[in-house]
Amino acid sequence: MPVSYRYTMGRGSTQVLIRKIFECLAKGPKSVAEIAEEMSIDRTAVSRYIKILVDIGLLHEENVGPSKMLTLARANKSKTYFGLPLTDKAEKDFNSLYYLIKKFWNESTSKPLTNTHAKKIAYKVINSFKELDHLPRAWYQYGGIDIFIFDNDVDYAYSGLPAKIETFIRTTTVEYSKVQYAYQVKQIQYHEEPKSLYEIKEKILSILYSKEFDEHPKNSIFVILKFLKRLYDASPKDSRKEYDDILDAYHDMMFDAYSGFDADVIIKHKRNFILLFEAIWKYIALFNFKKELSEHKYYTEEALKSYFYLDIVQQEDEIIELGTELQCLIPKEEEPSDALYQQIKAIRKKAKPADKVELRKQNEKLEKIRAENGENAYQDELLRRAGLK
Repeated sequence: MPVSYRYTMGRGSTQVLIRKIFECLAKGPKSVAEIAEEMSIDRTAVSRYIKILVDIGLLHEENVGPSKMLTLARANKSKTYFGLPLTDKAEKDFNSLYYLIKKFWNESTSKPLTNTHAKKIAYKVINSFKELDHLPRAWYQYGGIDIFIFDNDVDYAYSGLPAKIETFIRTTTVEYSKVQYAYQVKQIQYHEEPKSLYEIKEKILSILYSKEFDEHPKNSIFVILKFLKRLYDASPKDSRKEYDDILDAYHDMMFDAYSGFDADVIIKHKRNFILLFEAIWKYIALFNFKKELSEHKYYTEEALKSYFYLDIVQQEDEIIELGTELQCLIPKEEEPSDALYQQIKAIRKKAKPADKVELRKQNEKLEKIRAENGENAYQDELLRRAGLK
């Protein structure tokens, strides 16, 4: 990971922090100092996030005498993930959907309705009816969810849904009420709607949490490195420069750990490896959620950038913090100074990933040279293409 220290709020949710800032300002204009005091948070910490909120237009700042006062620049929907806006119809339909899920759940079982159960039921219902296409949903950290925040303590109002949808909600809710654990509900969704990105993520997590990791830690990291390549290939692409830089830095750090750590050091810091991958995965999932919401045209790409910006920055901070902790443990080796090494290094920096079709054609040409002219000619051609001959 790059050795870069930026202030981080720790591992709490940015959404909670932002919601508290909006709640403070909903009562009226306040200065940064007043917000920090009301929230019992260090002024330096809250100032950073307020500056970003001002920059992206969610807060308005104006001079009032010697002080700078902050006000809400526009209504913020605290009922949705990332404060995403909803139409009146969407909000009514979400309320009706969760009203029925709670109703049918309580009729079916005495077990408390978990957030995971509720979200997976809602996602399946929305995905099954074109009449509900206007309800925004996409795949996030633990699979497919809608953007409406569920709270089992809230009494949702029922505005009416078609009878066929109500029947489907009842059937699905009763079915899911028989599934005991949240992770089982998640696996059902993964099975019904398989996605390679999430399948690869699950494989990496299974390695990190396995007994095999404890017994053969270096081999386990080697296998994870192979899966990381596949994970990145399946990950969403984004124009944000830091996105590729952070994913590349994480891969490099894992390779350095594989090369430089003894097995006992890896075992000692296993928890750090798990936390860092989970932070990387949440980062990828943020971009996946944003990408799918944009592709389904629920929101414009530009609007999503502003709503997601704070969480993305927060996640980058967390990754850098966790990655730096591990990076500092890796023994430093002196870089070779010979001309050949420096030439190879310069070439690698300029290298760009090849198109898959073009790569196949190039491999076919190389194999033809090997077959017709022998191994030495094949090696010479490789050196020539690398710019070393």
